[in-house]
Amino acid sequence: MISALVGMFSHLRKSQKSSMRKYMAITNITAGVFAVYFFTRHNWYCETGVYTLFALSEYLVVLSNMLFHFQAYYDFNQTNLCIVSNRYQFVDSFA
Repeated sequence: MISALVGMFSHLRKSQKSSMRKYMAITNITAGVFAVYFFTRHNWYCETGVYTLFALSEYLVVLSNMLFHFQAYYDFNQTNLCIVSNRYQFVDSFA
């Protein structure tokens, strides 16, 4: 989760566009904090229904992460990708 957050922050810092990625990153961070809170609360006090709130928070983390990366489809929608292969011939100079 830490590496996903670092990746989100680095992408948002480089990107000049104000897209849905910003909101998905905020949702991901908020849901991650709540997931940690509910998990520790469940382990320490074993209250009824707290693990359900943890699971809901965890699903929000996964969903916001998927939507964050799916946004690349819209960011690169008009981009053309061209792959060119250059073949080099290596000459054996010792022959």
